[in-house]
Amino acid sequence: MNLYFSVWIIQQKYGMMSFRKNCSRKIWEDVLNRLQGAFIQNIEKNRKREIGVINPSVNDFLREYLQKNDIERENIQKNATEYEQIKRGFSESMEDIIKAGKANLYNYTSPNEEMYVILTHICSLNVFHDNYKYVVERFFQTLPYDSFEGMMGRCELFIRLLSSKFDAFYHTYDYLDEGVLIEFFWNLDLRDFQGFIESAEKYGIDFFYTEYRDVLLETIQAAIYAYMEDVEGYIEGYLEPSEREYDHHERDYDYGISGEMDVLDCIFK
Repeated sequence: MNLYFSVWIIQQKYGMMSFRKNCSRKIWEDVLNRLQGAFIQNIEKNRKREIGVINPSVNDFLREYLQKNDIERENIQKNATEYEQIKRGFSESMEDIIKAGKANLYNYTSPNEEMYVILTHICSLNVFHDNYKYVVERFFQTLPYDSFEGMMGRCELFIRLLSSKFDAFYHTYDYLDEGVLIEFFWNLDLRDFQGFIESAEKYGIDFFYTEYRDVLLETIQAAIYAYMEDVEGYIEGYLEPSEREYDHHERDYDYGISGEMDVLDCIFK
């Protein structure tokens, strides 16, 4: 559903102040029932109800209306509850939201999205706010692997938050758990280690090379072996001659040798 649609409709029907004072599931369901079949349609997707407009022109109308009405846009932004609303409709305001310490007031699709979004922005903008201390602590306690469009990766966040300026405010080194850290190393592949080492060198972090040197070397070695096995299996899989029925009359049959050479040319060209 268009990010503005439901809020705008409710505002027009009840008024924003009335809606904020009397917000309830009954009001929400009442509005949906009245609009069903006229403006919107309910769609069940992955056992969840989603709401879309019947005619795409409704979205065009609302978009144009809101672009010309700053007061409406301001009201919607002030009453937004989902990060998705901010991302789609007010992304230009995210910097101010982060700096004001309000990014944790929105609902995210998952705890990981909340961590990655907030931590990416505080690292990019050099934000130091008490409201985000619990997010930093939770990240170091779990070091969760995830990926979100436009957000920093786990290794980069990890290293940047250990730099002196962030440690001075967020006390990031105090949150390091040896067990979680060792598991973190063992879960990195060779590409992850490359990013990890490059970030550590960029921000002057040598803590791991002194305190966790043995573990770091062991896990990097394991990642190299795993990479070599993958490459070996990949090459062998392509170099094996394909099985085909031998035809005594087919004198030009080369038992797959020319095909193998093509693969080698592809790999080493």
